[in-house]
Amino acid sequence: MADLSILTDDELQAMRAGDLSKISNEKLQALRQSFATAGQPPVQESKFPSLTEPNPVEPQRLRSIAQGATLGFGDEIEAYVRSIAQGQDYDKLIGDIRQELSAYREAEPYSALAYEGVGAMTTPGGALKFALGKSPTLARVVASTAGTGAVAGGLTAAGTGEGDVIDRLARVPSGATIGAVAGPVGYGIGKGVQKGANALVDFARRKAGGRGAKIVETEIRRIANETGMTDDEIVAGIMSGDILAENRTIQDIVRAYARGGGQSSTILKQAMTNRPTKLRDEAIAELNRVLFPESSGNVRKVVGQADEALKQAEGQQYRAAFERGGVITQDTLSAIEQGIKRSPGAGAALQEAYRAQTGKTPFFSIKGDEVVYDRAPTLQDAEILMRGLRDLADEAFRGGRGAAAQGYKEAANLLRQEINKSSTLLEKGGGEQYGGVYRPVSPTVGGARKEAASVRSQRNAFDYGKSIFGQNADQVAIDFEKLSPSEVSYLRAGVMDAIRNKMATGNKLTFMKRAGDPATKEGQILRTIYPQDELDKMLDVVNRAARSQEVSGAVLGGSATAPTQTAASRIGMDISLQEIASAAGKNPMALFSVAKKMLKSAFPTNLTDAQRAEVAKILVSEDPQLVQMALRDDSAYAELARKAQRLTSGVPGGLLGSGSFFGGMSGGNLSTME
Repeated sequence: MADLSILTDDELQAMRAGDLSKISNEKLQALRQSFATAGQPPVQESKFPSLTEPNPVEPQRLRSIAQGATLGFGDEIEAYVRSIAQGQDYDKLIGDIRQELSAYREAEPYSALAYEGVGAMTTPGGALKFALGKSPTLARVVASTAGTGAVAGGLTAAGTGEGDVIDRLARVPSGATIGAVAGPVGYGIGKGVQKGANALVDFARRKAGGRGAKIVETEIRRIANETGMTDDEIVAGIMSGDILAENRTIQDIVRAYARGGGQSSTILKQAMTNRPTKLRDEAIAELNRVLFPESSGNVRKVVGQADEALKQAEGQQYRAAFERGGVITQDTLSAIEQGIKRSPGAGAALQEAYRAQTGKTPFFSIKGDEVVYDRAPTLQDAEILMRGLRDLADEAFRGGRGAAAQGYKEAANLLRQEINKSSTLLEKGGGEQYGGVYRPVSPTVGGARKEAASVRSQRNAFDYGKSIFGQNADQVAIDFEKLSPSEVSYLRAGVMDAIRNKMATGNKLTFMKRAGDPATKEGQILRTIYPQDELDKMLDVVNRAARSQEVSGAVLGGSATAPTQTAASRIGMDISLQEIASAAGKNPMALFSVAKKMLKSAFPTNLTDAQRAEVAKILVSEDPQLVQMALRDDSAYAELARKAQRLTSGVPGGLLGSGSFFGGMSGGNLSTME
């Protein structure tokens, strides 16, 4: 008779219902042995399967992963959570969980270990990264991996043990000891796997992807990293017209290449001699395109020709107005007489001016205080007299005779008003009648005078533009708002003339730098008078030209400096500036690292002349696709390499975690063996 006393009432009821899932594996085995001894068949044979057949074990994959991820504490965490959430007995729950995990390990030992190892791979990554720091050395790697392995191993030994706290703590020393050894071993194996996989993919990439020599690629990568820019930023700069060689951050590196002789020196010197001139011409062309679009040549010549044409047109207008005549009214005659009588010397001065402009005898003479007309004056006579009064006013102002100047000016204005009235009579149907006759005249005298004033204002604007960089920037902003569209065009032409003049002198670099700087007077003035929708493009071109000239002078001129010599010694190596700074501070590890890399550079693995030339071509290249290919290969092989690096980046840390876990488990188990 089988001994069923080992079963609880619930288990007996479950067995009668054919449900054996609630009976532990040990009790089932005990029942099987009891039945075999009694020689009797099991009760309700139709419902109770044969106990001689092995009971299928339910896989415990997630629990195994959790055990590894929690360093052996997963079973206790699950039991605690379920006891709170479901209100079940904690001791019973943890016993069942451990029984199921144990059965799974016995049934499928390799799968169980594999899943626990996968879980353990997730644990030490963050801790290891923190322990290694930013610049891990060999000693720090060994110490960090051993320390991480010891901690993980000790925790695993405690987590996989059973019993009270004392029993578990007794397992920790052995677990920590073996974890301290197994962890670094796992890390080392992971490093080997990582390097091997990356090397294999990189080899395939170079064979099929067309990449250059590894040392050249490494050097280009080193230089690109020194710029502090991302690859996308570098390529975007090339697309907008920049070149790597003109990046100020790597100026010492470029100078080292330029002064190192060989093909690279020739390539850099040629490019950095020709490029500033090319960019300067492009900057002038861009400024000329906006400031003086009428021509790209001699601004003064073109403006002078335009002025001459305008003056000729002005003269034709005056002649047409005078030929058509006008009515000299009594008010006009009165204005003429007042102007002549302004001062004792005014009459003689006006006679002299009339004779000088016309080559004829004046139409009037002075007898005592009276003006005597030798012939009837015309509108042209009155206009010439008005101009003479205006010149007398200007002369008096310059001589400090303000009262006299004001008198002449008032007389000139009065005469101009009367001339305008006399020259605005229209044909019959719209004008005034004088002596019963309508005179067919038009307002061409006033129009001619306006054209003349316009020509003078344009010429003044041009002259102002020529001297604009000598003016106060705030005053320029005030004056610029008062200009008419035609005056703005002439002012900008004058500014272009001033720029061409400055670019023809030895101050061209200084001017370009100041023009691009919003803090300088030149930069503020240029931003005031330049069309705002064209400003960004102009500044980009000007700043690039200034930077090219500045870097060219720094790279090709002067004597070699200590930074240049240091940069030269680092060509072909991956020594960072931080390492150099640390070595200068007598950091022993940094000194060792720099010394090792410098020693390595003395052997043939350093760049050859041809390899240096390849690097120089990339430094001066204006082809964004070429630079992009040098920085990264966008082929499928490059993508494969990037994915392989991402996938293998966590392998060393993951195997450190697995090694620590199994080391801790083994160490803990060894501690319990007698």
